[in-house]
Amino acid sequence: MVSIIIPVYNVEKYLDKCIQSIVNQTYADWECILIDDGSTDNSGSICDTWCQRDARISCSHQPNMGVSAARNKGIDLAKGEYITFIDSDDWIDNDYLKNLYDGTNISTDTSTPDLVVTGLIQHRKNQTKVFAPKKELITTLSADNTRAFIDNFEYHYGPCAKLFKADIIKLYSITFPTDFSLGEDLLFNFEYLLHTDSIHYLPIANYNYLISESGLCYTKRQDVFEIHYRQWLIQKQLLETKGLWNDISKQPMGLLLWGYVYEGIFMVKPVALKRIKKVLSINEIDILRQTASSFTAARWIKQLILNKLALLIYIYMSFRNIIKD
Repeated sequence: MVSIIIPVYNVEKYLDKCIQSIVNQTYADWECILIDDGSTDNSGSICDTWCQRDARISCSHQPNMGVSAARNKGIDLAKGEYITFIDSDDWIDNDYLKNLYDGTNISTDTSTPDLVVTGLIQHRKNQTKVFAPKKELITTLSADNTRAFIDNFEYHYGPCAKLFKADIIKLYSITFPTDFSLGEDLLFNFEYLLHTDSIHYLPIANYNYLISESGLCYTKRQDVFEIHYRQWLIQKQLLETKGLWNDISKQPMGLLLWGYVYEGIFMVKPVALKRIKKVLSINEIDILRQTASSFTAARWIKQLILNKLALLIYIYMSFRNIIKD
């Protein structure tokens, strides 16, 4: 059985479409766990109505505690052998669960894949864009397969469009961190990967992901660097633990860190010397130095960063803002 976990908060406009897409699945062995996270609109009553219509659907109501706490509650309640996550404003095509489950029926040398990964269709206003692995691939997390994992790195950032083994999640007490309001998805995924041996990538996209135009502008958050840096560290930890930290992975990881450092210094307002110093206090300057030539930025700016010249960066940023004003 597949346990479908859906956190619900004030999505009365989209919820029926989401749940109806689950009921329409060609794969029938599932349970749907709705976690009403203190909704103040009609979402809670919509959940209750669906519970009455289909015995496979259940709902738990709780005070508003955030999406991570809601997903964690769903994990506690899950009874299935597998777990998949769906956001309440998204919907899935009719064969979504069938494709995911079929992906578990291919054995590796030791067992069935620990994780099945597919793609998604991104919907923004009247535009759609497909993101999916380029080819079907079964791989193990080992040094010999570094390139395969790095090529599919981006598909591990969100929890949706994946099928997880429930026993791995519960055995290692893997949860979504509740102290972060951004990036908790990636932290959950990479914690899971630490306990994973094999992954099955499918070049399929039948998860429909709706992008709201009211989303936060995260680059204005004061803690954006801390969040991204924590994400980066757990990714690096995974690569090191699995023997994947090598020349193949260091280059893209270095460029990723460059982006986070640059964003944390130059894309957050107001300008603050304390924050710049904090960004430059990281221990991975050597990784930045090794990949500096591949990062697109003025050479003198990169030298200021590599030499941790926070005061000069602060003076430059302050002067630039005065000129702009």
